[in-house]
Amino acid sequence: MNSIKKSVVIVMSTYNGGRYLDEQLRSLEGQMGVELFVFVRDDGSTDDTHEILNTWSKKGNLSWYAGTNLRSAKSFIDALCKAPAADYYAFCDQDDVWMPDKLARAIDALEKQTGEYKVYISPSTLTDSNLNVIGEMPLNYKFTIGEAIVTNPATGCTMLFNANLKKLIEKCPPQVITMHDEWLYKLCLFMNGTIYADNESRIYYRQHGNNVVGAREPFFKALVRRSKTLFVGGRDRSATLCELRRLYRDIIPCENVLALDKVYEYSRSFWGRFGLLRVKGLSAPKRSSMCNFYIAVLLGKF
Repeated sequence: MNSIKKSVVIVMSTYNGGRYLDEQLRSLEGQMGVELFVFVRDDGSTDDTHEILNTWSKKGNLSWYAGTNLRSAKSFIDALCKAPAADYYAFCDQDDVWMPDKLARAIDALEKQTGEYKVYISPSTLTDSNLNVIGEMPLNYKFTIGEAIVTNPATGCTMLFNANLKKLIEKCPPQVITMHDEWLYKLCLFMNGTIYADNESRIYYRQHGNNVVGAREPFFKALVRRSKTLFVGGRDRSATLCELRRLYRDIIPCENVLALDKVYEYSRSFWGRFGLLRVKGLSAPKRSSMCNFYIAVLLGKF
């Protein structure tokens, strides 16, 4: 591990998180070997979240502000853009628990990586509401452009990223966004940045009925959700990639812009759908994900 402490701003969005928030903040306070500051945006809580944040802010290493309800993705992006300067940034959910060396391990990994843009991600340990371990959420991905078009392997609460990525988002914050972690992960990849995937979990990812976004989903519920995406909603995934193209086309490497152009053309014509399916390197860990992608593209619901 590095002997010189690096500064990290933990970016958190809260929403009626009073039940688990204090426990999460205690796990952040216990992080070893880092200079830590917690920056919180509250997304319209009506429980005791504000009281908990006020109590913690008196300790001096946490500040927070309240905003209107933007929902998770835009709330996190708003907080990130307003966060103070630091060497690194990390997204943090309101209801998990971090192992004491989570940030130090991530920083040590990224310090050894080269490049202008760097992201660390890791597996997560799934627990029930009482922190009893119920499984693992592995990272069986290739971390390529083709795969990033099809799917998103990044779980925000595991991520650490450098200040250059924060500045890039601050300069051009997205207006069309599905998830904040997906946005940052894909932006880094399309900028030819470095994705470092750890093979060990350093976080207890709590699964409960009040999760804004959870890792586990019953099979039937997942089937219904995917059916709605294909036959009722749609185009959220392509909209995110088109927004990347709109904001960063002038600085994204040319070969990666060509892939984004295929996504843009997909939404403009029927024949454009076949062009998207011919992008090199399209992949996903599960066959069901690839099947979902092909059907969504052909139906114009990607």
